[in-house]
Amino acid sequence: MRCVPSLRLIVSLLACSAVIFWLVATPSRGESGSEKKSPAGESTTSPKWPIAVVDLGTVLENLPQFRNEQIALRADVERARSHFQSRQNALVQQQQDLQKISPDAPDYREKIAALQQQINQLQTEFQLQQQEFYNRERQLLLGAYRQASQVVEEIAQKRGFMLVLRTSREPANGNPQELLSYLGKEVIWSDPQIDITQAVIAKIRESQSKN
Repeated sequence: MRCVPSLRLIVSLLACSAVIFWLVATPSRGESGSEKKSPAGESTTSPKWPIAVVDLGTVLENLPQFRNEQIALRADVERARSHFQSRQNALVQQQQDLQKISPDAPDYREKIAALQQQINQLQTEFQLQQQEFYNRERQLLLGAYRQASQVVEEIAQKRGFMLVLRTSREPANGNPQELLSYLGKEVIWSDPQIDITQAVIAKIRESQSKN
């Protein structure tokens, strides 16, 4: 008889893939080197260096909508984990009870078959639930990434940047995923003047406040 398998839910919500934005700005003819004010009053002076950097991890952490959806997903994962753990414990108890019954008992085979069917059903439900969580996580990250990348492009075009690279701040704790993201960043060092992270955050928040 098969033993009841150990079940786990693993949903990774902390890592963003390495991102490089190749944005080619197209300044209007005759505006090179000059300063122009956008309707919002933002300067579009051609930068001394046509390169900028952005920390997408920090951007996502500072988006209330993304953070709230992330918290909701984690809560659903925890509820599902508790649910599956409870059902697994019940199956383990049934298995232990069956071990006390003689294999020669009239209904022994039927009980074994019923238990195996319940185990198979639990495994199927677990896999479907896990896939649902992965899909939700994927949609959450892709949606936030698309929003951030659109704002990065808008800022880069207004300021005349031709290239925006991904950077990452040094992790404040021992989270291994944050450390891997930090060690894998494209930019080892950059002048703070070309970091548009806070500008991206401000622009997204301003857009969300109007909705």
